[in-house]
Amino acid sequence: MERKDIVIVGGYGHVGRLICSKLGEIYPGYVYAAGRSMEKAETFSASTNGKVLPLLLDINKAVPASLLAGVKLVIVCLEQENALFATTCLQAGIDYIDISASYRFLAEVEQLHDLAVNSNAAAMLSVGLNPGITNLLASWMAEKVDHTDAVDIFLMLGLGDTHGHAAIDWTIRQAKTDYYKWIKGKQVKLKSFGGMKSAYFGEQLGWRNAYHFDFADQHVLHHTIAVDVVTTYLCFDSRFATGALAFLKAIGLLRFLPIRLSTKLLTRISIGKPMFCVKITVTGRKSGKPIVLETELYGKEEAKITALVTVWAACYMCENNSRTGVFHMEEVLDWTALQDELKNYIIWEAPQLLQKEQ
Repeated sequence: MERKDIVIVGGYGHVGRLICSKLGEIYPGYVYAAGRSMEKAETFSASTNGKVLPLLLDINKAVPASLLAGVKLVIVCLEQENALFATTCLQAGIDYIDISASYRFLAEVEQLHDLAVNSNAAAMLSVGLNPGITNLLASWMAEKVDHTDAVDIFLMLGLGDTHGHAAIDWTIRQAKTDYYKWIKGKQVKLKSFGGMKSAYFGEQLGWRNAYHFDFADQHVLHHTIAVDVVTTYLCFDSRFATGALAFLKAIGLLRFLPIRLSTKLLTRISIGKPMFCVKITVTGRKSGKPIVLETELYGKEEAKITALVTVWAACYMCENNSRTGVFHMEEVLDWTALQDELKNYIIWEAPQLLQKEQ
C-alpha cells in the first residue's frame, strides 16, 4: 500500500493547527490533526472544510500498527518524555519530524539513526525557529570563514506575541532548570537565566542583556558544524521582564514559582510586541586573520514562523528526501532556500564582516 497520509500530533494546538492548515492546502484529504481529544480534532477539521481530517491518537500509550497504516510522515508538535513514539514510527518505516527545542529528547532520537536506516525511514530534527532557523543561519555563516572558533546565538522573544500554553510552560520549566553542555571538550554546568551577555539588536531595540538558556541549537551545532563553543542566550523585548526573571533566578526564588499559575498568567498578559529577533555572531579566522561575522533577523509571529519552517521541511521530506537515518535540518537544507518562504514574516539584514581587533 502506498503511503500518502501526514499525521500532525498536537495538530489542533497553537502551532499544530497552523501546520495542518497549510499542509491541508497542499495535500487536501491526506493531512490528519491528531491528539487525545477527538472532539477538538473534529471541530478543527470542520473549520478546514475537511481538508484536514481528525484522528484520535495518544502517543503516551502503545500505538497500534494499524493506526499508522498508510502514513508517510508524522510531525510531532508536543514535548515528549522519551523517544518511544519516534521509535514506533521509524521502526514502521514512517518518516518523522519533531519541532522540540529540548536537546535531552532530541539526543534520544539521534540514537535511532541505525534503526531508521535499517527501516528505510528518515527523521528530521531541529525544525522551527530555535532550533531551526538559528541552526541554518549559524551553519550558513560558518561556511563563510575558514575556521569557526565560537558561535553566540541571541534570541529575543516578544511578550506581546501569541505563545501557546505548551511553549510558555516549557520556557518557565527551562528557566528553572540548570543544564550541561560541551565547552572545549568538557561538560560544563550552566545556570539557565544566569551568565549574562549584552548584545546589540539594532537601532530600534538597542543593547540588551541576554542570559544562558538551554535551547537545543547550541548542543546540536557543537557536532553538526564542529564548533567547540556554541552558546545560546535568551531575552524578552521587555527589559523589565528579562531583568525580573534573571533576578528571581539569582536569588533562588525562581524555583518556587508555581509553573501552572505562571503559565496561566503569561498566557493572558501582553506587555510587549508580537515580534522576535535573532542575532548570531560567528568568531573565526579567514585567510589567517581573525574576523567576526554577524547577522540579525527580525520577524513577527513566532508561531507562524515555526509553522512555515515545519511545512517547508515536511514538503521536502515528502517530495525530495532520498536519505535515511536521523539528521538535523542544517545537515540537509540551506538557509538561502528557506529565505524566500519567510519573506512576509521577516526583515532581513545582510551579514557584516568585521575585522577583529588585535
